[in-house]
Amino acid sequence: MTDPQPTQLELDIEFRFADSFSLRANVAASGVTGIQGPSGCGKSTLLNLIAGLLVPQRGRIATQRVLFDSSSQINVAPERRNIGYAFQNMRLFPHLTVSQNLDFAAKRDRRQRVFERIEVIRRLQLEPLLTRSIDKLSGGQKQRIALARVLCSGPEVLLLDEPLSAIQADLAVEILRYVSVVARKAGVPVLLVTHSQDHMSSCADYVLTMENGTLDSFSASGHTR
Repeated sequence: MTDPQPTQLELDIEFRFADSFSLRANVAASGVTGIQGPSGCGKSTLLNLIAGLLVPQRGRIATQRVLFDSSSQINVAPERRNIGYAFQNMRLFPHLTVSQNLDFAAKRDRRQRVFERIEVIRRLQLEPLLTRSIDKLSGGQKQRIALARVLCSGPEVLLLDEPLSAIQADLAVEILRYVSVVARKAGVPVLLVTHSQDHMSSCADYVLTMENGTLDSFSASGHTR
């Protein structure tokens, strides 16, 4: 069986926040795309726009289907975009165990297990934590569980915002390599925001630089693989 054709994430959007910030992105991304830039340049805002948590004033966001188009008045709700988003602040369900958090995500899997639950648990070294309560975990453990939950949801697009910043460097690199290999094989585009050059170089096909709210495909700073 041949691997599926990679999905391309197409962005051509403009966003303004009051009079203090504006963002413009014109990018077609597939594979694993790293996004770098100084704090406050708009990296997390960009991911929020793709996920549907913020709405551009103008433009278009599309994968295999159109998610947003200002000219056609299309704006798919965040919960219907099937985008896996690993936030910096993790957003786990505190009333559920680790295993129950993963079970919740698996029920939403619309891509027939792109990431196998058992393999995710093994690769992210979660076996000893499955029966634990979320409030009993360290920050690094919570980050691994948050990423695992995103992977188990069967996303069409992966948005990773500093997903493993609190995790030991060697393990973080190993996890990102695993995620990138499976995502490429399944044709799932990945956008990775990180300040870690080790994280970036371990998995990114391309690295784009965001400056003053502007991200263009021609600003690619290199082909890292």
